[in-house]
Amino acid sequence: MTLDDEGPDKRPAENLTPTLHDADDFRDFFDEKVKQVRVSTENWRPPASTSTTTVLLTQLAPCTEGEVRRLIAPSLTKLCVLDPVPTFLVKEMIDVLLP
Repeated sequence: MTLDDEGPDKRPAENLTPTLHDADDFRDFFDEKVKQVRVSTENWRPPASTSTTTVLLTQLAPCTEGEVRRLIAPSLTKLCVLDPVPTFLVKEMIDVLLP
């Protein structure tokens, strides 16, 4: 069963077959894969580059209170020790803080 077919695997743990792979096997697999790709493409010409344009953000348009409320209200209430004000408090006091 794959996630694409029917969603997450919901079999009980006792019905799952443990694998013998570990983090080192995972790393080794991808290291080998990268080596194979590099070998198979080493004689290829680099892709043609196209010109790019640089867009600078020189002005910010002010947000309305409604826009700020719509962004904050449905957001997850997560906590980060670096936040000066906890998210739950901002959401709880939004009517006081918004103006």
